[in-house]
Amino acid sequence: MRQIIALGAAVALASCATGPVVEDTGPSPARLAELAKFTPAPTGSVQKIDYDVIDEFLDLTVIDLGPSTRRREQRPPPPSGSRLTKGHDSPIRLEGNKVVFSEFTPDVEKAAREYAESLETIGNRIDIEELARNQQLVYWFNLHNITLMAVLAERYPVVEPSRMLVDGVLLHDAPLIEIDGVTLSLRDIREEIVYKNWEDPRVIYGFWHGDLAGPSILTSAWNAGTLNSDLNKNADEFVNSLRGVDGVGKRSLGVSPIYKEAQSALFANWPRDLRMHLEKFGEGEVAELLQKRGTVVWLPYERTISDLSGGEPYPGPRPGVEALSGDDLSTGSPARQRMLREMVFKFGDPSYWQRRRATVTILDGDDTGEDPEETEEIE
Repeated sequence: MRQIIALGAAVALASCATGPVVEDTGPSPARLAELAKFTPAPTGSVQKIDYDVIDEFLDLTVIDLGPSTRRREQRPPPPSGSRLTKGHDSPIRLEGNKVVFSEFTPDVEKAAREYAESLETIGNRIDIEELARNQQLVYWFNLHNITLMAVLAERYPVVEPSRMLVDGVLLHDAPLIEIDGVTLSLRDIREEIVYKNWEDPRVIYGFWHGDLAGPSILTSAWNAGTLNSDLNKNADEFVNSLRGVDGVGKRSLGVSPIYKEAQSALFANWPRDLRMHLEKFGEGEVAELLQKRGTVVWLPYERTISDLSGGEPYPGPRPGVEALSGDDLSTGSPARQRMLREMVFKFGDPSYWQRRRATVTILDGDDTGEDPEETEEIE
């Protein structure tokens, strides 16, 4: 019988602990030996993790903005009587999905924290490295992204996640998680576990960084049964966006700095390996840039949080994620109102933004339905 670890049940287990906070100086030999514990070693285990409750949570809290139009948005004018424009003003602000942090009530913040803790608890109950490789990969994606979302929700409003400090340490380097006595940062999960143990560059697109410039967060959890198609979809969206690839000057090819942290592990023959990867997904303007542009340079990295208001606080009580709908464009902060209007304009149909009215709850996860179709293992 296939064993399923349900998130809802894991929430009731003991809460996690975190290790001492230290400044990140790069992994030492001793640290690398610790992290080697998570090297994939599948045993043929049929265990799987049920992410249904996270599917529900992300469906309620993430707005799907669809593919990039490669249109550079104009800087919005300041409100009457002011010289300052609040909220998002980046040319790429309508790219990538958005988390509705400004709508989070205390109950939703609590749910995010409980989901992150339940994923960590599961990592302490089973040997993740013994699962099938795709099961391992989606676990690391979900643990990374939900932990990041929970931290940002707890500290919101946040303007630039990557510059936020957690107990004196930058967010992506802070030891936020502990599994089998090993403390892990978000960067550890990306660079020392996934990038070192998977050769497929598409794994880059499984990680949400919390800001405008990074890969998009899905509106559902990562699942082994849809892993290949979801990676292809996220790769296609990112590569063909302005934040992924763009022309710089007359001759240079600008690429996202996201590729830099994966360079040594996934693009050893730089920049040839990167170009080969980008050519698999680049279409239209991007395909033309790849063909005609020579020197590879880094694009600017837009660090602003990927939300509705650019980290601007919501005036008054937060309405809750279930209140976000197509007729809700006149409430909240001016930054939030403007962003929603721009989103509606992008797609041309206000009904696109109707959100399912429901509350976020912890489910028991027992009823998982039939097993998903097996897919090709990501190496």
